[in-house]
Amino acid sequence: MSQINHRRFNEPPSGEASGRHLKAGLRVAFCAILCLGLPLQIFADHPPPSGIAIGKAEHLLGGISIHKDTVASVMMRMGPPEKFQESTSSDLSGERSYEWNRDGIRLRMGTEFYTNRKAMTLVESPPIVVDVWGQDDRATKVGVIGGGLSIGDDLAKVKKLYGDRFEADPHSVTIEWKDETILSVAFSNDGHITHMRLHASQE
Repeated sequence: MSQINHRRFNEPPSGEASGRHLKAGLRVAFCAILCLGLPLQIFADHPPPSGIAIGKAEHLLGGISIHKDTVASVMMRMGPPEKFQESTSSDLSGERSYEWNRDGIRLRMGTEFYTNRKAMTLVESPPIVVDVWGQDDRATKVGVIGGGLSIGDDLAKVKKLYGDRFEADPHSVTIEWKDETILSVAFSNDGHITHMRLHASQE
């Protein structure tokens, strides 16, 4: 699993700029790039059994599946990204992020890649991280997770859908399932969701 600490999760500024085939250090570097501006910390622990969410893990956010989708399938639905970033290491592996905006909802997808030196082809992972930001999602439904939680919802909706097995601070909650998928949710000062991040297990 990725070693980014989702237990401290706050919405980044709107202007701020994560494969099994990459070393742990590269995974950390990617998340640092992808999440620039977030006060996230490195951790190596997992919640105790009493802190693991009960029920089916979320794997879909913003219409993107962190297990079933590919970059190509997402682009077929979303079209070309409005913003694209890539970071490559000396061994020709690296990270990519793709970003779209739909009626006030910002959607970003992160992947990792490596180069098959024998075939000299680039192999890109399925989506590893999906983020959505916004204030209200009644128009597009892009800022909605598979179970129904949406941008603009409140903590009561989180508890209704997932119970109370999560870690929380004054402005965010972090939910982790048995398969090590992590959902982080950030709230505005008035208690409404403005940012959600779905992070796939990296085991």
